[in-house]
Amino acid sequence: MSHIVIIGGGKSQLPFIRAAQDLGFRTIVFDLNADCPGATVADLFYIQSIRETTPLVGRIRTLSKDHDIAGVMTYSAHEHTLMAVALACEHLGLPSFSTASLATMMDKTRMKTCFTAAGIPTAQWLTTDKFDDAATFVRGPIIVKPAKGAQGSQGVALVENTDELRRHFDQAAFVSTDGKVVLEEYLQGPEYSVDGIIINGTPHTLSLRQKHSLGAEHGFVMSGFTAAPPNPILEATALQAVGALDLNNSMFSIDVIDSPQGPKIIECGVMLDCKIDRLLYFDGIDIYKILIQLITGYEPTIDNTPTVHDLRFMFAQTTGTLNILAPDTPGVEWEQSQGSAVTSPKSISDVIGWVIGEQAYISTLMESDPPLFEVQ
Repeated sequence: MSHIVIIGGGKSQLPFIRAAQDLGFRTIVFDLNADCPGATVADLFYIQSIRETTPLVGRIRTLSKDHDIAGVMTYSAHEHTLMAVALACEHLGLPSFSTASLATMMDKTRMKTCFTAAGIPTAQWLTTDKFDDAATFVRGPIIVKPAKGAQGSQGVALVENTDELRRHFDQAAFVSTDGKVVLEEYLQGPEYSVDGIIINGTPHTLSLRQKHSLGAEHGFVMSGFTAAPPNPILEATALQAVGALDLNNSMFSIDVIDSPQGPKIIECGVMLDCKIDRLLYFDGIDIYKILIQLITGYEPTIDNTPTVHDLRFMFAQTTGTLNILAPDTPGVEWEQSQGSAVTSPKSISDVIGWVIGEQAYISTLMESDPPLFEVQ
């Protein structure tokens, strides 16, 4: 029987493990945590760090000698985990994003250079590791962010003058794995996430949603998504960015600002945006089976199902212990468990859970008395 290697055994990987099994594959799961949820669901489980590329690839190559491996995937956004997938698939001749395209997307400088060379509209930008060079770029509000390796809005800040830049430049450089900082012009306009999948070189949009954040005071940590009406110009611009990055056999997520000058691309990733998979599932699109089919060489059937559901993330307002008061509320999914230590949001990794549904339903739950949770 053929096997699917899934790197990571956390909650977000569980639907992919089950989808692979439903499609008749055995699953091999790696995770450093022996008590992760995937450990008891997988057909074969190995304790292995998922953030060390070389050992992961070596383990997969060794297993391929005794097992028929039909696909390799992860739903972790960590760059070393993603690179392990790309390298393993290149070695085994399996469908996946390439190491070259992944290297471009994990490095904002290379990504933006690619956009500029291809004529893709994007914010004006500068990459540097020198504060004095950065200071010359401040001619109004700008966004400061790490150039490489950071996740979940870490190190991202809005600055309006060199004094504010001085407070945030070193922090962004520290978080960046190459020590460099990207500065972007601050664009006015709503932000959208265009998410989909690329099959044999053809991109398919599965979700177009407006993206919301907690604002500059929280480093633009995401607060949720709302379903957006069709926007052919914005979608076409996003798909041009996918083509410029030479991405194939992969998911994708494009952040786009619909500025007064037209859509401008911010960045692109090889994963769906945070919890878009759950929104797609609620919309009736089984993204889990679609991806398993893609990585094993089968062409998935893509239905043009409208995006109708919204999502709101839940965060603690203070540091303390989580007390979940309504654990089984329909449309509510919990990332943290009862009794977990929680804190106010510094990145999306601080999320407690989320609510999925139509806007009125979400508003009712978020304002309910008693609330869905409390922090003690």
